[in-house]
Amino acid sequence: MRVYREHNATIHDEHIRAFPGIAEALRELGGRDVPMGVVTSKLRVTAWHGLELTGLAPYLACCIGAEDCDRFKPEAEPVVRGADALGQPASECFYVGDSPFDIQAGKAAGCSTVAVTWGMFPEQQLAAENPDYTCASPQQLVEVVASRIFS
Repeated sequence: MRVYREHNATIHDEHIRAFPGIAEALRELGGRDVPMGVVTSKLRVTAWHGLELTGLAPYLACCIGAEDCDRFKPEAEPVVRGADALGQPASECFYVGDSPFDIQAGKAAGCSTVAVTWGMFPEQQLAAENPDYTCASPQQLVEVVASRIFS
């Protein structure tokens, strides 16, 4: 783990990028007062640094990292902690993820789950977890969230 973290520290900043359309989607949802945060298996400080580098941090109210939990995704604990940090019951939250573990964790926490297909897992692998929604673009994600919250 030490060797991985040392290596990651030397390459992290030059390789991290926000997916196209994410900043605009977060800006739009933030403008509608949708509380948002990040739940990640990364260390919080590393994840937050990446969010700052990509300009996404201002849209997010919290970041739950690996050191914040005893149990990790696909368990519910990190997602429930994220919902708590936002002051929301998990049952009223969307948990958006690009991995089967994200969808499993969101379901375990009682969230509505949204699989996004622009990550590293194939759409069929995400679909096997039966997410409540599947989005192929950040704008589609905004539309799903807005249709449920503002309908």
